[in-house]
Amino acid sequence: MSSKNLKETTKMPTISLCMIVKNEDEYLLQCLNSVKELVDEIVIIDTGSKDKTKEIAEEFKKEFPSLKILNFGWVNDFSSARNFSISYASCDWILFMDADECIDKNTAEKIKKLIVNNKSDGFMLVQRNYTDNSQIVGWQQNDESYLKKEKFTGYYPVHITRLFKNNKGFVFRRKVHENVDESIFEKKGKIKVTELPIHHFQYERGEEFVKQKQLEYFKICENILKERADFKAHFDMGIILLSHKKEFEKASEHFKKSIKLNPNYLLSYLKLGLAYEKLNMPESALEIYKRALSIEKNNLNLVHNIGVLFSKLNKPDLALKYLDMALRLNPRVPQTYTNIGCVFGQLQKYKEATTFFKKALELNPTDSSTQKYLEMTIAKIKK
Repeated sequence: MSSKNLKETTKMPTISLCMIVKNEDEYLLQCLNSVKELVDEIVIIDTGSKDKTKEIAEEFKKEFPSLKILNFGWVNDFSSARNFSISYASCDWILFMDADECIDKNTAEKIKKLIVNNKSDGFMLVQRNYTDNSQIVGWQQNDESYLKKEKFTGYYPVHITRLFKNNKGFVFRRKVHENVDESIFEKKGKIKVTELPIHHFQYERGEEFVKQKQLEYFKICENILKERADFKAHFDMGIILLSHKKEFEKASEHFKKSIKLNPNYLLSYLKLGLAYEKLNMPESALEIYKRALSIEKNNLNLVHNIGVLFSKLNKPDLALKYLDMALRLNPRVPQTYTNIGCVFGQLQKYKEATTFFKKALELNPTDSSTQKYLEMTIAKIKK
């Protein structure tokens, strides 16, 4: 019995995969193959590919007849394209992915079970962003529990709502960094957080791809700010100025405006604090992070950053307090162990420092900075 006939017999809920693509011939097939046993329908919206993306989709349709390929004229609005895609979805649930993402078999099986008789309207999955940059807060080494052939040593996780019920009137909002969460919450819907991963390989494309993508976002954000300068528009512009244009002063102004318009949006505080750190204003950064604790006191990035700042301000006891909190929130982040080791170094407790440096290297053996810290600390013990 085919999987589709089995679903019909047992009345299992069905899933439509909805995608928007442009020039994705290098990644599309990997994505489609990863979900072909999970989804019942695939809707691909092409926004102007000039490579073999559409040919690959057409070829895959021979194996997966319920695949739809449609064209969409790009209007500098990611939500418009997403909403166009879901308008063609006919299944009970909608899963949306990008071409440079995939889902492993273990996760696919769990998603099938997740949606059976579930009262939630949406589910957050964990986007694993694979990268060798272990300095990103939250970065952790691959545990090989899902993929066996990752090209990067680790990843940093981001929770994103990727699976939601169809035919409930849920739509995407925001021209850039689009989301369906706002629509679900407006309709009093419920979103459940899961730890099921989606594997994301954007950094495999190289710096030039990321640069061009951010330039596109920047142009869209400029237009949004002219039309409707709400908190999210200022936040999105701040992100681009902070992370890609390195214009920290301008970025901080946008984050401050975002906080003024929405005092409960945690990410604005986190990014404003980071901008202050880049501007060598540690006291201002610490003040803004402390304000954010009233929103979410157990946020890993937040408590970790506070701990690091206390260390920089030569307050090791407070640094250890917050870094220990970060460790309890996630014991698999090597950067936390490294920073605790550095604080013990400040206190001249070198044996304790070596213990934490060694643990950091267990989690990230390629971290040359931590290796140097360890060697320097061992040398001090031998003196």
